[in-house]
Amino acid sequence: MTHGLERPLEMREKYKGPMLFCNGVKHFFDGVSGCHTAFLKEPYANAYFPGDIGKTTVPPEEMKSLFFEAYENDFSFRVHTIGDQAIHLMIDNAFEAKEKFGEKPHLHHTLEHLENFQEEDIKRLAESGLTASVQPAHVLFTVAGVERDLGPERTPLMWPFRALLDASNHLAFGTDSPVVDVNPFYGIYNAVTRQSAFDGTPVGGWHPEQNITPAEAVAAYTSGAAYAANADNLYGTLEQGKFADIAVMDKNIICPDTPEDILSAKCVLTLVGGRAVHQLGTVLF
Repeated sequence: MTHGLERPLEMREKYKGPMLFCNGVKHFFDGVSGCHTAFLKEPYANAYFPGDIGKTTVPPEEMKSLFFEAYENDFSFRVHTIGDQAIHLMIDNAFEAKEKFGEKPHLHHTLEHLENFQEEDIKRLAESGLTASVQPAHVLFTVAGVERDLGPERTPLMWPFRALLDASNHLAFGTDSPVVDVNPFYGIYNAVTRQSAFDGTPVGGWHPEQNITPAEAVAAYTSGAAYAANADNLYGTLEQGKFADIAVMDKNIICPDTPEDILSAKCVLTLVGGRAVHQLGTVLF
């Protein structure tokens, strides 16, 4: 996303196919907690210096201006926001944009990563209409580092999947490959158990009050992701009028006997637009 929107406008006109289209732009608003570059309301628990709250990639007023320009020109805006204050400011921008330009429900603006929250912002996010796009595999990526950087007071609202759904937020899951493995079963397992897909730790789950059900996790990877991509009219659910994009598993991951069944599931057939492209480990196209 840059001022003028020359490239996105050109791409929107050029790519209009049902499987390749451009209707959104992206920007980064802050960095990551591990480097103390995620933008926080309060200083890091292990602050490097007084007032260590991270930083934004661009001044907040500049980000607001970019968001307004995308909104006015009917582009969905996806923004990397990891720290709680970066999230807070983007929610403010969403409310202000609606007041300035009116409701545009066809635009599915998305905040990406959403690592930690100010408690009131979980509800405000839903009211703003922004989509929460999260990568469940991040939850168990660096637990020790997160606890060291943010401290015990803030970790209960780290990746709060249960709270987000209970507040009626749009929840979209993805993998963030190549940062973490592209395998979605790891992410589903992480969201359901809050335990590592590789060694099952911590026993009982990390903040298990934020666990969600397998059905909710699969929905976030399918219909939720389609919504975030502004393509929920094309795919994400199995219904008449949408693409027959179907993945068939060798076991029931919606109602597994144990969460570990999710990890051992294998895809036996993949259809894209009703065409079989993969079967039993064989690429068919």
